Amino acid sequence: MKRLIRQQEQQQNENDGNSIFNLNITGAIPSTSNSNSNKILPAYCFRPWCYVNPKTCSKNSYERIYKSSYFYDETITGIRGEEVDLFYSYSTCNSSADDWFDIEADVVGSDKLFGGVDLEAAIPTYMMPMLYKRDANGDIFQELGDEYYDNTIPFEGVYIHFVKEIMAISNGDIRSMNFTHRSKVSGVVHPTSSFTAAVLDIEDGLVDMAVGPFWVTAQRLQMASYSLPFIYDKTYLVIPKPAVSSTLADEAQKVLAPFSLGLWGLLLAVIAMTALLSVWFVDEAKLRYKPIGKQNKRSGMQQIPSRSKRSKGTKRRQIALF
Repeated sequence: MKRLIRQQEQQQNENDGNSIFNLNITGAIPSTSNSNSNKILPAYCFRPWCYVNPKTCSKNSYERIYKSSYFYDETITGIRGEEVDLFYSYSTCNSSADDWFDIEADVVGSDKLFGGVDLEAAIPTYMMPMLYKRDANGDIFQELGDEYYDNTIPFEGVYIHFVKEIMAISNGDIRSMNFTHRSKVSGVVHPTSSFTAAVLDIEDGLVDMAVGPFWVTAQRLQMASYSLPFIYDKTYLVIPKPAVSSTLADEAQKVLAPFSLGLWGLLLAVIAMTALLSVWFVDEAKLRYKPIGKQNKRSGMQQIPSRSKRSKGTKRRQIALF
């Protein structure tokens, strides 16, 4: 890798067992006697990293680890041979792998072969009857526990049987397949979906594939490729069947259909308030006004009693014209 001098210190990590051995990347800054001392080195040369034990880290650690695609064993089948099972981590060394990922494809290349391989398949979660494990009494585990990370307890289910049938008809193209758990750190990166977490392990190179009823999403397509669908899961929206009624009550309720009950109440309150305010501010003089009573329409005359009537009630009354 750009002629980096790697000093491999063969020592087990006694703290958490993650590292197989530590790699101190030296020689990134050339000596002054080198003719290429003025060459600008890529940023990944200065990032510390180390090889790790994938089985231990995926079970006990929350650090992201990746399978190395740089080394090949040319003694095995294939032009370039098969990849050596070496795994590395940047976050274990408090570093970042982003700079290496930017140029990895240019340095390593992508000419890989598929033939006679041994595959690691991640199982995202339990899902009866497709994916599950049994306890010592033969009972099926209902929830994920420590047994999920125990590879001595085999996975069972419809999908496991299906993949094994594919292996049987592959004529040696798939030599073996180990069904294993997803890494713990994948659940931290994607806590809302164990299936997306399993796809993350494929992207990081911890496993070759994941087995389960995966939905094809845009996020997962950016992380890994999918096989052709062999099961289509239809989703339906179930609602109450609309009833048809033409009774008088239903027809009357259509009048209120344009607005909600709350809006109708607000409109009535505004109308009532407006009526009260209009009465309040009317001129008092108009309130006191009273029209004259009806006159005698026949003669247009009003009978006025005479003065003499006050003393003599038998005399004739005088008629006055207006």
